[in-house]
Amino acid sequence: GNVLPTEHIRNVSLIANQFWHSDSSFKDPPAKFSILCGIDVPNEGGQTEFSDQRAAYDALDDRLKVRIENMLVEHFAFHSRDMLGGSHHSDQEIEALPPVHWPMVHTVPESGRKSLFIGIHTREIEGLPTAEAGMFLHELLKQATQPNFVYRHEWHNHDVIMWDNQCTLHRGRPYNLNALRELRRCSTEVTSSQKNRSVPRKAMPVYNKVRSLHFHKYRT
Repeated sequence: GNVLPTEHIRNVSLIANQFWHSDSSFKDPPAKFSILCGIDVPNEGGQTEFSDQRAAYDALDDRLKVRIENMLVEHFAFHSRDMLGGSHHSDQEIEALPPVHWPMVHTVPESGRKSLFIGIHTREIEGLPTAEAGMFLHELLKQATQPNFVYRHEWHNHDVIMWDNQCTLHRGRPYNLNALRELRRCSTEVTSSQKNRSVPRKAMPVYNKVRSLHFHKYRT
């Protein structure tokens, strides 16, 4: 395959994947499961790290758990790209992916455990000033991605990994952008969503079934 020039706009998205995130948390409905397959991976760098957001929630102190229980958080598709100077989005792109709002804490239906639902796509917290919300999200993300919650995968060609985006954050690690790296991802969507961000948290839907598949190819 072809290697993209380092300055190519597509590389902004690839570099943004080095932030902790949940796939398509900025969509309504968001992603449920993702499957990532290494097709042609470099010998150095490019690992993927995964952070368990159920364990991260469990480790929070009780006062913080009470504070965040009913917080509603805005997720925006282009937030991480904007942070890296890639904010050259058309009006049509922004209209196609408007901000969505999800509870910061939700219950994983398969296990009944509570989990955080945060990451780099989060931009605002309803009811908080932007600056305060941004700093709070930054500090919470640091707590939620401590080494004791994290698994790092060293890729080999044809490795396959599957995870639940509703309770897992992940990020890619740096690699040589001038080297060929190809991975392919398949993601599923949850079965239902609710666009009314003013609905109280207790009325938010429970996601427990797969609705559809989306395939993505990453090549640099």
